[in-house]
Amino acid sequence: MRPVFVSAIASVFLIACGNSAATDPGEADTADAASVDHHATDEAGAHEQDGVNGQVFAAETELFGYYLPDSDVGTGDIRLDHISVGMDWEFEEFFAGEPDRYQPLVMAFDDISSPTGVGELGNTYYEVSYAVFPENFLITDSAMTFSGTHEVIGTYSFEGTFNAQQVEAFHQGFPAQGALTGTLRIGDEVFENVSFQGWMGD
Repeated sequence: MRPVFVSAIASVFLIACGNSAATDPGEADTADAASVDHHATDEAGAHEQDGVNGQVFAAETELFGYYLPDSDVGTGDIRLDHISVGMDWEFEEFFAGEPDRYQPLVMAFDDISSPTGVGELGNTYYEVSYAVFPENFLITDSAMTFSGTHEVIGTYSFEGTFNAQQVEAFHQGFPAQGALTGTLRIGDEVFENVSFQGWMGD
């Protein structure tokens, strides 16, 4: 697996990250990493049939935030809660192998059959959740593609595009429907044209 961080100035070559397991709310999982290198010029040829091969962050615009699906997406009792995209410096630190730096691209799933609790802000959460760290990803200013395998979720892949106006809107604190739209595959199930609203978090 070959990760890349691409900025307006230079490329950073270093670390790749694996999957996580079940988490309790508020706990961050640390993924295992391995050092490898990759050239930014390989980005255009990084696609395979089942998604990208390697880890590439090539966005120069701000995309960070939470992307929440507008419809139920999942399999069995497992539901996608959100996709989280970190800031550019978080990707840079991740690729550079900073201590305790977890992968800044995460899919969060809930087991809706598990007991619920109430958080400090009065929000209801499921006590069993899964943080899934894609093994392969490519993030650009306009699109995001990722794939991997998780011990509970199984094989998965996502291909989506960002709506620049809606991304800018939620970064400014405005409602932003359709900030991200794409197709998510979980095993044999395909969820097409899933719309995600953008959210900066509490």
